[in-house]
Amino acid sequence: MNLNLLIKKRGTIAIILVVFVLIAFIVTMLQPLKYGAKSKILVVQDVPAGLDPYALARSNAYLSVVLSKIVSTNSFYEKAVSSDLGVERRYFEIGNDIEKTTKKWKKTVRTKASGDTGIIEINVVHPDREQAEVIANAVFQILANEHEKFHGGDNVEIKTIDSPIVSQASPNIPVNFAIALLIGVLTSLFYIFQYPEDEHDFKLSKKRNNLVMPE
Repeated sequence: MNLNLLIKKRGTIAIILVVFVLIAFIVTMLQPLKYGAKSKILVVQDVPAGLDPYALARSNAYLSVVLSKIVSTNSFYEKAVSSDLGVERRYFEIGNDIEKTTKKWKKTVRTKASGDTGIIEINVVHPDREQAEVIANAVFQILANEHEKFHGGDNVEIKTIDSPIVSQASPNIPVNFAIALLIGVLTSLFYIFQYPEDEHDFKLSKKRNNLVMPE
């Protein structure tokens, strides 16, 4: 990399970076404000001594996958909004369209089973901070109290590993600006090495303080 060229073109690099930072600012301002509530639960089985550890691991994996998929169903949604846990129905329901309601529930509540550990990660995204936490707690309570309705296993218990931690999910300001700077740096490097001639430089007019485009 030609260090002298980078120093010589520092004005062009700075202007390109500023442009991308401004774009990131506009994108950030246009993104809706949403909060995320992340939590983890553990599927625990009370098994007899001497059970093959491999069989137990596969059983844990099976149960955690089943329960994580159940959360995204319309029947689970109905349990959540019909309970007295505080989940607001009006946010999800679009007319009487069950398919659209379920789709919005899936986008709001995402679950992931972590391999054969029996751990289920719950991630709730909602524009209301309180509702994000309420929904995360509702998902846990339904799984903890009614999980036996969704599987055929015996002696299964749901335990909390991490209680819901609420934080701002969108816009992700650090990520937005980090991506903008990275793209800005790569774009500026490509530009100055592709067009090293002085006539292609971006610069500010000293008289009017305006941006002068390359000819």
